[in-house]
Amino acid sequence: MKVPVVFLALALVAMPVHSADVSDAPTDPAVTADLYYRIMLGEIAARRGNFGVALQQYMVAATRTDDPRVAARAFAFAMHEHHFAEAEQAASRWLELAPAALQARQALALAQIGGGRIEQAIPTLDLIRGQLAAQDRQDGFAAIAGMLSQLQDRGVAWQVLRGLRDRHQDSRFAWYYDAAGALAAGEPQAAADALQHVIELAADWAPAYLLRARIQLERGELEAAVSGLQAALERLPGDAQLRNVYARALIAANRLDEADKQFDRIAHDNPKDMSARLALAALASEAKQYDRALGYLQEVLQSGESLPDAWFELGRVEEARGNWAVAESWYRKITEGDRLLPALVRLGALRLASGDREGMHAWFAQQRIAHPDDAVTLYLGEAEVLRHKDLYEPAYAVLTSGLAANPESVDLLYARALVAERLDKLDVTESDLRRVLAIDPEHAQALNALGYTLADRTDRLSEAEPLIRRALEKLPGDAAVLDSMGWVLFRLGRAGEGLPYLQRAHGLSDEPEITAHLIEVLWTLDRHDEARQLWTDASARTPDDRYLLQLKGRLGW
Repeated sequence: MKVPVVFLALALVAMPVHSADVSDAPTDPAVTADLYYRIMLGEIAARRGNFGVALQQYMVAATRTDDPRVAARAFAFAMHEHHFAEAEQAASRWLELAPAALQARQALALAQIGGGRIEQAIPTLDLIRGQLAAQDRQDGFAAIAGMLSQLQDRGVAWQVLRGLRDRHQDSRFAWYYDAAGALAAGEPQAAADALQHVIELAADWAPAYLLRARIQLERGELEAAVSGLQAALERLPGDAQLRNVYARALIAANRLDEADKQFDRIAHDNPKDMSARLALAALASEAKQYDRALGYLQEVLQSGESLPDAWFELGRVEEARGNWAVAESWYRKITEGDRLLPALVRLGALRLASGDREGMHAWFAQQRIAHPDDAVTLYLGEAEVLRHKDLYEPAYAVLTSGLAANPESVDLLYARALVAERLDKLDVTESDLRRVLAIDPEHAQALNALGYTLADRTDRLSEAEPLIRRALEKLPGDAAVLDSMGWVLFRLGRAGEGLPYLQRAHGLSDEPEITAHLIEVLWTLDRHDEARQLWTDASARTPDDRYLLQLKGRLGW
């Protein structure tokens, strides 16, 4: 198993041992001379980059002196060369000479893990945990997790954390870091199961609820995340972080009025919390309550905190009001940080809004030259600006140019596949999505998009269903994937099986396409009254939606 040269080993490689400084040298002059000769030879070899020779000399030298620095140096060279048996031997000698040295015990654990001796490493790490228990307030488990985060193999790190958990079944921290390790190793269900155990052990401990919600939100399980956070807040009503995450989960679930109330409470309880005011401003802007949004943003400006966030939101408000010059002045204030690229995209969008498409293209080209490391993001931003105006052909051209310069970009391939579908370039859609899956076989969105395209636009239904099922395994609560599952089952002549998926998707999202699918399945199942009512409600919200209008024509209403 490959283990990186971690910080400890790097530091030790950079710290040469001088023979004249070695303490506790043997009294036999011949042995002393041999020891000094080996150290000198080892250092010369190390300076020349011949760490194998350095390791050989130091492994012998470590047995000839009681100076722990020599054993530490031998360990460092062994780790550098990935010679884990010698690394464990050297670390054991180091620990023998300095039994209280934390670094020596860490070195031993690292060597054992590197050599695949996981069962031996677990008790070593447990001793380290005990030494660190008083420092991290989580019985040393946080420190161990930090140490293991240096490993390249997340599965091995999780295996070690599970071993520690098994030694401390009654510790919330042991189960919590087991969950964190499972999540890092790509096992979200195992992480969720471990977190449930944490909650049973410590129902009033907020971190468990927060990590569980993060897992649920990443998997698209909005209902579970919202209900879990709501239950957590009933136990911990004063926890501002829990309430903040709950409010943001409500936004994700499109329950904006409820989210507004939560952020309002956060702002009331924490007058200096500007993040709550920024969130309230965004919600007010979404509801077209622009004066209210400006009021919150003025508070943020007066505080002097989060200024780039406030400038960006002010730009968005003024852009929505049609005050493009004012919006541009706010966006131009942002010159660095996380808001810079979004601001550059909006400045490009303002050019298109004013009818200057060529100026918009020139703007994005200039920004890609000025920010070459962010060129892919800027190609995606330019294409999204065009797509938002239903300019699919120009968007396709931009993404094609981006792919010419970045042919392996998963994001550009995925974006072009979606635009190509709207242009009926189904061969491009399929080839781009298959290229994404060749680069990243676990790309859930690509699995879903390819499966849905095959189900909706072709008769290759037997290919579509397994693709969508794989996506559903990864995103079991995602509205788009649930919709795809329901639709492919309907297209396979299994409308009754597909209905629950579509109903759940519709409960998570009122996207017209999802609604249209549900209406058609209900109509097919002779539930005509429900179907007509759904269409009436949806068309009242979005009367010009193409999916609803196509459905009306197809059903002959």
